[in-house]
Amino acid sequence: MGSQEFHDLANVTQAMIWKGVAAVTRARIDIAQTHLLREETRELRLRAQEARTRSEAYAVRAAVAAERAHLAAEWVARVAARPRLPA
Repeated sequence: MGSQEFHDLANVTQAMIWKGVAAVTRARIDIAQTHLLREETRELRLRAQEARTRSEAYAVRAAVAAERAHLAAEWVARVAARPRLPA
């Protein structure tokens, strides 16, 4: 192998190495972006779960309030239906 052939082979080899370095760098960037997206998705999922929990709590409170109002209305109706004592 002559000197020029050796240098040509070295240049081709170095070019292939740099292509590999660029590919690895792109892969690392993609992996980092994927990790960020996964973390953002996890945070959004937790926020949605918290919102569901809050809305369920509000629904329970509303149901309890409605039940109390219903019981109060029944009590008022019963009191109103009692015979009045003569004055």
